[in-house]
Amino acid sequence: MTPDKLTDAVRRVSANEGLSMAAVADELGVDVTTLYRHVGGLDALRQIGAEVTAPTVGEWPSSDGLSWREWLEALAHYYRGALHRNPDLVEFAHTAIDPDFERFAHATRTLTDFGFEARAAGFAHGFLINTVVGYVAGELREAELIARGESSLSRYVRALEGDRDSDRITTLRQLDLTPSDFDPDSAFERFLRYAIDGIGAQPGVPA
Repeated sequence: MTPDKLTDAVRRVSANEGLSMAAVADELGVDVTTLYRHVGGLDALRQIGAEVTAPTVGEWPSSDGLSWREWLEALAHYYRGALHRNPDLVEFAHTAIDPDFERFAHATRTLTDFGFEARAAGFAHGFLINTVVGYVAGELREAELIARGESSLSRYVRALEGDRDSDRITTLRQLDLTPSDFDPDSAFERFLRYAIDGIGAQPGVPA
């Protein structure tokens, strides 16, 4: 069982059915015990699956005709969609998304073409991707809470109904949050604006 054969088996199984030790073992023509002995368990297969489905540079949005801000925004939206399509990418992001630094190099080159200094370009891309991964991780946790009837909105409403004399409640009321503020798409746009504005304020970034 070579690494290439294992990767191909995980790719085929992931494309046709839910990833499992039994399905991959069947695809390889070995028993499950042999596969466990070889890879250690399902998490190892999930990591391989995340690596083979990670977005490639060729799939990235083009920078043609865009400003650097518009390109980073398009890249952030693209990665958010990719992470939602394969949540395992969130858990294994640091090893699966860019194992060979190809994406890091491409992003740095693209941003330096926009006028970034090289170090600023590298940090800008890293910060953006980490922001998106963290946001999607939060979305996935929120989905689990909603399934149990414990959304952030419902917890916020309960907090407002708590001790009305406390400073905490006063501050919460000043936020004046509405249900639309808890919409994940709207919230993502706000977080993305903060992230890109923050990048724009750093040294080595073009005006």
